[in-house]
Amino acid sequence: MEGEIQLFSEKGKGSKFTLYLPFTIKGPDSTDATDSIEINKEISTGSRAKPAEISKPIKSNGQDYIRDDRKDITPDSNSILIIEDDPVFAKIMRDHAREQNYKALVAETGETGLYLVDYYKPSGIVIDITLPGMDGWAVISRLKENLDTRHIPVHVISGRDQPSEAIKSGAVGYLTKPVTMESLNKVFCKIEDVISRKVKNVLLIEGNPAQQAIDKKLIGDDDVVVTIAATGAKAIKLVKDKEFDCIILDLNLHDMSGFKILEKINKDQKFSTPVIIHTAKKLTSKEKAVLDQYSESIVIKSIKSQAKLFDEITLFLHKVQADLPADKQKILRKTHDKETIFKGKKVLLVDDDMRNIYTLKNILEDKGIKIIVAKNGRESLERLEENSDTDLVLMDIMMPEMDGYEATGKIREQNKFKDLSVIALTAKAMKGDRNKCIEAGASDYLSKPVDMEKLFSMLRVWLY
Repeated sequence: MEGEIQLFSEKGKGSKFTLYLPFTIKGPDSTDATDSIEINKEISTGSRAKPAEISKPIKSNGQDYIRDDRKDITPDSNSILIIEDDPVFAKIMRDHAREQNYKALVAETGETGLYLVDYYKPSGIVIDITLPGMDGWAVISRLKENLDTRHIPVHVISGRDQPSEAIKSGAVGYLTKPVTMESLNKVFCKIEDVISRKVKNVLLIEGNPAQQAIDKKLIGDDDVVVTIAATGAKAIKLVKDKEFDCIILDLNLHDMSGFKILEKINKDQKFSTPVIIHTAKKLTSKEKAVLDQYSESIVIKSIKSQAKLFDEITLFLHKVQADLPADKQKILRKTHDKETIFKGKKVLLVDDDMRNIYTLKNILEDKGIKIIVAKNGRESLERLEENSDTDLVLMDIMMPEMDGYEATGKIREQNKFKDLSVIALTAKAMKGDRNKCIEAGASDYLSKPVDMEKLFSMLRVWLY
């Protein structure tokens, strides 16, 4: 409605919000009351409100709010969203974006940044990690979980030195403050390269011909060229001779291990290509720690792993979901549907309190989970014997006859249940309880009263 909201806040005294609206609203052809009626009709149907254009500098934390280009942005505009709470640096970034022929959007907080992304769908995003309220990691996580925004290239500029975490989260690059104009130019060049490069190159390092065919069919597309290396020697040569947007690596090759390949290509200081480990090998804790130094995501080969692999590859290639074939869009939607993972899963709920059993059983069954109930540790072992296809155990700790610690230990003694996910539930919540549960063999720990959102989040992780 071409108005604006202004805020004046004084510590210890309160805040004053002022809403400005024009007396008349001009339509495309007339200025009569019908224009106002049409606008009100649009608002009532649930149309999103456009973020207000800042017509006057507004004081925020003692600094003038940075005027940006949101009023001039159209669906065809190339725009950069700058999420930065330092007004001096935000202004430098805004001016630099304009010099690079981008329209600039400026947000002081992560929450505001997410709203501007949702409304304007910028071409690229530059973000600081240390923000008031929601930090930069949370913002990036929200962006990459959303199928409508995960393809937007995000570049981190922060005072913290955490480049590997940024790349793992799906960012295209990381720059540590303080910055130079030369390094800022590289930031915009990187974003522009991701936006403009229509054809992406993937290196598939895989020795099994059958698996090569499966992976190539899954990943390959009109705009994705898949190069196959069946040996480590060929892979190392290809990495030296050609630039790839992403590498998929199997650890079991005929001539050398995947660990050796990673070691060799990582010696190149310019190497910053995302690597996805896709392997059937059972990884030890030590091997996982070694891989974590190099890889952006570890995908273990299994029947379900192709969907996860495709999800990771589209993230690192910044593929737009809407541009994918219908069958591949379906794979992504299924992977990101947080409720799908619960359907048909079998969970053993072990608790001696019938009130807890009744509450949790009803809530979990609403998600499509099949619940088996045991009232103590001894009974839980009997139920597992009868239901060896159980996907996860929710184990109360303080129970008569046999407590959760002992029951979990006895479950782990059985070879067929050594990898079964067990989440310990305890009302004690005493210091050291979590370590005690993990030492007993639990996969994770949650204190009572159970926070259902935390429980669902934990179930998604351990049922995946």
